[in-house]
Amino acid sequence: KHILGPLEKGVTVRRSIYIWNDSPDIPIQLTPWSACGCTQVSLDKTTLQPGKSAELTFAYTPPSSGMDEKDFGVRFTYKGTEFKNIITIIAKVI
Repeated sequence: KHILGPLEKGVTVRRSIYIWNDSPDIPIQLTPWSACGCTQVSLDKTTLQPGKSAELTFAYTPPSSGMDEKDFGVRFTYKGTEFKNIITIIAKVI
């Protein structure tokens, strides 16, 4: 979970976090996703090599006042299986 706030309604907040590939020998394919249009997500690379990191940047524009929770994250494939990493933004919007 990523806690933000208090935030002003309609004002975009940008943050970056890092993800790592702890595999000793397998690269993974990354795809950013967002559960709503108020959160934009991007990655600085789409293939994450073993032992390397990628920067995940999100931009969140609160659509309304009050408490808000939005999900975003990264889908990735590892050894042929797709996984979904979920990060939840929790924000108090004024």
